Amino acid sequence: MTTYAALNGVERPLSAGSARVGGARRSGATLRRRRSAPSPESRVLRDAPTAAMRRVPFQTVPSVMKSAWLTAHCTRKKEHMELSKLERYYLSNQLRILEALYPNEADELAVQREAVEQGYSFVYDMGMDHILDGNDAMTPEESKEVWEVMDMFLSIDQTIQELKLKDLHKEYFTRFRGYDGNNESKLMGFAAFTVERLGRFTHLPLKEELYFNSHMPMRQIYERMLIEWRKIDYQHRFPMRKEDLMKVLEAAAHPESRN
Repeated sequence: MTTYAALNGVERPLSAGSARVGGARRSGATLRRRRSAPSPESRVLRDAPTAAMRRVPFQTVPSVMKSAWLTAHCTRKKEHMELSKLERYYLSNQLRILEALYPNEADELAVQREAVEQGYSFVYDMGMDHILDGNDAMTPEESKEVWEVMDMFLSIDQTIQELKLKDLHKEYFTRFRGYDGNNESKLMGFAAFTVERLGRFTHLPLKEELYFNSHMPMRQIYERMLIEWRKIDYQHRFPMRKEDLMKVLEAAAHPESRN
């Protein structure tokens, strides 16, 4: 029977010999050494409150902030992952295979496998920090919103070029600025993924080339602009009429700050 290992979302066949290497038994002493290997910093990283916060290494936090960082990261409410016995069996086999394929990561993978095999449900997800879920994951609606914003800026750029209104670049949000890396990080990440990995919207006019961190909240600004852009018939968006373009650009300003 062929055994498969799921690597980067792709199932690859593994020979029986390789599976046996991954399934070799380890002594209790070896496992005890592995259990004591992680540093306090790595244990804290596994207990971070959100996937976004886990990306901030403990070592990079200034000394004066380490106490607050530790407190914030260690007091989150842990959500337990529930796995059936059959699911644990499959996951255990996958981890054994990965131990054989990636010797440099074998120790950490072995610890994860042992937790799964022993039913230590509290730490099932300690090796899944890179798998986003809950509020950290993009919903289809949020993804469509980002693409619609990108489409709008393509429309704005084409209109400015067609009508020769390049002076507008100096006064208005005429180029896509991305999203705030602190408060809109998943939107920022999806925008970058769309251009750099999916190869879509490659002609999107950016404020800075291949830079998607606006360093300020942008979502509400884009939403105000979208309200006006959606009022325009699709056949009149590429390009827009000048009066429609100006309504879209002027909507970026907060109502209270408009003249």
